[in-house]
Amino acid sequence: MDSMIRDFQQKDFEDILPLAREEMKESGEDVENADVRKALEGEGRFDLSVDRIRVLVLKDSRVIGWYRYSPWPAKGMEGKSAHLFDIAVLPPYQKMGYGKMLFQSMLEDAKKNGYSRVFSHTSATNVKAVNFHKRVGFEIYKSGTDDMVWIMELSAS
Repeated sequence: MDSMIRDFQQKDFEDILPLAREEMKESGEDVENADVRKALEGEGRFDLSVDRIRVLVLKDSRVIGWYRYSPWPAKGMEGKSAHLFDIAVLPPYQKMGYGKMLFQSMLEDAKKNGYSRVFSHTSATNVKAVNFHKRVGFEIYKSGTDDMVWIMELSAS
């Protein structure tokens, strides 16, 4: 199926609610779209002036995936660091290469915007997310009983 990755537009907000809800469910939270909206809009968690958000859109205009990252102040490290908050593909479209497409787009976008590394955070019990991070090349930066912080150094190319 034809697809493209483009910058998030305000009209996409309703389309990413089910994606964010799926992510929350995978982390053990059972929430409704209204709760997801509050979580994304509240406490600066979804800030278009800072966050870099892109969506994966099919030819028929359906949004089926997204990613979101922001600057992460990493003390004592050279260069700029980014924090990958979200990367998700709706379940019917998983295992079709779309997640990899989004991830590659995020890496290229971060490099283009001058980032030297990407951090990410997962629940230690979210096996799907842990396996994804290992598969795409993240390394464990810090690990606790409940959560893990991952790091990926970006090459200059």
